[in-house]
Order: sequence, then structure tokens, then C-alpha cells
Amino acid sequence: MTNHPVYKGILSFIAVVNIDMAISEISNNKSIKNIFALGSAISEVSGIILEHSNTMKIVLSKKIDGKMVQALPKFLSRTAVGINVVVIGMDTYDFYKTKDYDAMWCMGVVTGLSAGLFVVSFLELSASFLFPA
Repeated sequence: MTNHPVYKGILSFIAVVNIDMAISEISNNKSIKNIFALGSAISEVSGIILEHSNTMKIVLSKKIDGKMVQALPKFLSRTAVGINVVVIGMDTYDFYKTKDYDAMWCMGVVTGLSAGLFVVSFLELSASFLFPA
């Protein structure tokens, strides 16, 4: 399912829209949170481009260290997730400052779950290097 061209196209479209939204947010408000969001979007798009393009095939055919090159799209995607955890945490703090405690608790739960997924995904990526199949 994840290798279907339509699925790849939808993911790519969402990633490009995400970059567009991040750029428009930065043009309106140059805050640290918006800069992090743009960095996350750029990292996500870079990972998608590398993963779903012929770039990987070309680089791997040049006999470069294949394992590191193959891990680069995954690393970029996981980096985007990590940056998103920081952005969600900042949103949680913003809700705390405005005394919207229901939203704060909901975003806090999302931050915790996202952080857990981020840690597990990086452990999986690290394990693939330490214990190759």
C-alpha cells in the first residue's frame, strides 16, 4: 500500500502544502515555533523526495556506502517528527499561558505520545545499524 504511486503523490502533496503553510506563518509571525515548523516541513519534504525519487537509485549505483544513504530519508523523516514534538510542546505551553487547561491537557497527551513514537522510531533506526538483518 505504501508503495502505490497515488499514496506517494498524496503524501508529497501534503508535504508541499505543509511547507507553504509554514512559509506563510513565518511571513506573518517570525517566532521560534514557526521556524521550527518550517524546519520540520523542509526535513519532511527532503525525506520524501529522497525516498520516492530516482535519486536513491543513482546514488546507490555509484557504490557509495549504501546503508548510510538508504537511511538518510528515514533519518530526515524522523528528524521532522522530532521537530514536530517540539512544536506541539510549544503549543501546549501557549495553551497553558492562556489558561485554556482542557486544550493544554489534550496537547500534552499528544506531545507525550508523539515523543514516545519519536523515541521508538529512532531506536528502530539505530537498531537497524547495530543489528543488521
